[in-house]
Amino acid sequence: MRSDPPPPSDGTTVRSHARDEVHARGSDEAPFWRLFIALDLDDATRRALTALQTRWRSAGADVGWVRPEGLHVTLVFLGETPADRVPEIASRLDAGAAAVPPFEFRVVGWGVFGRSDRPRVLWAGVEAPPPLGDLQRVLSDSLRAAGFRLESRPFVPHVTLGRVRSSRGLAALTSILRSTMNGEVWGRVAAGHVTLIRSRLEARGPLYSVVHQSALKGHIGHGEGSETPE
Repeated sequence: MRSDPPPPSDGTTVRSHARDEVHARGSDEAPFWRLFIALDLDDATRRALTALQTRWRSAGADVGWVRPEGLHVTLVFLGETPADRVPEIASRLDAGAAAVPPFEFRVVGWGVFGRSDRPRVLWAGVEAPPPLGDLQRVLSDSLRAAGFRLESRPFVPHVTLGRVRSSRGLAALTSILRSTMNGEVWGRVAAGHVTLIRSRLEARGPLYSVVHQSALKGHIGHGEGSETPE
């Protein structure tokens, strides 16, 4: 079991709803949106991680499990953000993605945030190739330069599988965690775009909606040392 400190194409934009969502929100007049930037997973990787969740669910612990469609790798967490700045974020996402080439990453192993006997978050690990780190750095630097306040703690790429809500069933959960082999490869994901996601907190868990997607357009070998978009 691994335990770490908590973290923080075709050459065109895949999807862009940033301005449409801001200017045509209908009944949703919220001035602040809860936002983050993430890499998607493919269906095969989601199925493998869902099977792991199913095994751990058998412990009956009080865990908020992430639904299959919500599994992702967070690159930048923006949190509550003025809605009228969404188009600017989308523009910076386009510029940052244009500097980094498509790449592949592996989802492998698992671990926890918190103590091994009192875990708070259960996650699957991500082996980050250089372009993934470049992408996270370029986007973070660009957003900070625009005045967005981001987390300062080190970037730890991972896929959150569940969040422990109470101590109910914790002994059974930690027992089944100890019996789970580590190091298994859950999937190999081809990353061709990066996504700006809005999270709405609901009683049954977060509801995610795509705000904007930007294609990775950089040339192989160009991601290293990419300049921060101004």
